[in-house]
Amino acid sequence: MRKRSITNYICSACGTECSCRTDTYFKGKLCRSCTVRKNKTGSPVPHIIRCKNCNKKIVIPKSANKSYCSKECRINYLTIERECLYCHKKFRIYKSSLKTNATGNFCSRICYNNYLRKINLKIYTDNKVHYKRKFTESKKILKQKNICFCAICGTFKGIQYHHIIPYRITQNDNLTNIIPLCKKHHKVIEDITIKLLLIQNIDVAELFLQNVLRQRQIETYYVIKELNTLNPA
Repeated sequence: MRKRSITNYICSACGTECSCRTDTYFKGKLCRSCTVRKNKTGSPVPHIIRCKNCNKKIVIPKSANKSYCSKECRINYLTIERECLYCHKKFRIYKSSLKTNATGNFCSRICYNNYLRKINLKIYTDNKVHYKRKFTESKKILKQKNICFCAICGTFKGIQYHHIIPYRITQNDNLTNIIPLCKKHHKVIEDITIKLLLIQNIDVAELFLQNVLRQRQIETYYVIKELNTLNPA
């Protein structure tokens, strides 16, 4: 039986190096993939895109919704590496979560709780029943005085009552230590308070936070009052 010779050639459509029998070779020959594509779509030209992460060329069908050459490239592009503030472990977090209230500073809830315990200056001395009862009374007084708007943005929706200096440190449930905030700014002020308590003593931190938050609350109150005057209900 006569042995047939093999010819190497370059596909004229995608540039891939291929091989075929010499007796079937002709100029402008397509590779197998391009031949199938031409029979199905009428055009042998493949749909080529570049991977968003590594910029590698990818040949995909036009109908495919694909932007990455591999799962690893997709993860690397959509996530960012962070270091846990408590255990200093490296972990990855989605970039989109940093645009929300998520801080991405801790690798787990356990580390977050341990970090909060680290800055505690006192231990709970009051029981939880007393804490809930007194805190509820303070909230009722604020609502009766119509002080139920966010001190930062002035919204009346989703109001939460924030301890200016955390209760776990001072056990202070008095009205002077409570300020209403919306869900968004409650998280922001909590993060600022934690960082401030790590670098300042409690008296300096309390004086600073009281002045800044109360001043902002007064300014917000007058803006709301002026708007109500201009647009009476």
